[in-house]
This record gives sequence, structure tokens and C-alpha cells, in this order.
Amino acid sequence: MTIKTFSMGLAIAMVSAVLAAVMAVVGAQHFAQAASANAATTPQTQSAWQKFTHMFSSAEEETQVLFVEINNIMVSLKNDGGQARYMLLELALTAKTEEAVKQTEMMIPAIRGATVALLTEKDYSLVRTLSVNDLHDELMGAYQARFKQLNSRIPFDDVIISKMLLQ
Repeated sequence: MTIKTFSMGLAIAMVSAVLAAVMAVVGAQHFAQAASANAATTPQTQSAWQKFTHMFSSAEEETQVLFVEINNIMVSLKNDGGQARYMLLELALTAKTEEAVKQTEMMIPAIRGATVALLTEKDYSLVRTLSVNDLHDELMGAYQARFKQLNSRIPFDDVIISKMLLQ
């Protein structure tokens, strides 16, 4: 073995040792912080394996999303041309719990009413120019106003426009 080969091997071993030491220190500090942060929320009955795997899990928990569909909302639109103009909407309302789904289903008449009240006041040509995002924002505003009139909180989180047809 030559001195050059021996020197190169020694240098690689030293760099590897230093990197391993740095990673060990950083990892130990990270796990200590995570363990102290989770100590209040982690039950003491967890096994060592569960605690170990919990350290590698994502901080963001996946949330459940449930949907309530409202189909075939038919709305007459204003039209200066004299011809009848209609809009057909299908909506999906998002909720996080079964209780919120039940409350949303009970409030479907109010949701339909707010949708129809908002859109029947709009001119056909204006509705054609609305983007889906603009319509989404207007619908959420109408729902907030309707639920405020009813002295109730909105049981759903968001509205998704799943179908929009204009005739």
C-alpha cells in the first residue's frame, strides 16, 4: 500500500467520522425537542416502537373531508333579449365531521334558497363572464349572509362547483 492510498483512505475516514458525529448531535437535539414537545400530548401508554415511529411521522395530520352534494339547482336568469335563460348548478359542500354533514343536509333548503336568490338577480351576460372562482366567492358570501340571518353558523367549510351549465 502506498502512502498516497493510505492518506486518501485516512482522509475519507476522518470526513466520514466528522459527518457522522455532526448528524448524531443534530439528530439527538431534534429528537429531544420533538419528545419534549410531544410529552404533553403523547399518552404515556405508548410503546417505545410507537414513540419511535411517531418521531418520523408528518407533523401535519391528514384530515378527513366529507361531501354533501346538492344536485340540479335550476335558476332563471335575467335576459334583455326576451328569451328565457337558465343556469343549472351542482354543488358539493365540504365538511370535516359526520355531525357537520348532518347539519349541512338539514340546511340544504336554506343553501338552495341563498343560491337561487343570488343568481336570479344576475343578468345572463354577466353570469357568462363570471369565473368559477368569482362565482365560488359570491356563493360563499351569500351563504354567510343567509346563515347570519338565520342566526346560525355555517356547518360546512367550502363549496365546490361540480357542474355549471348555462342555456
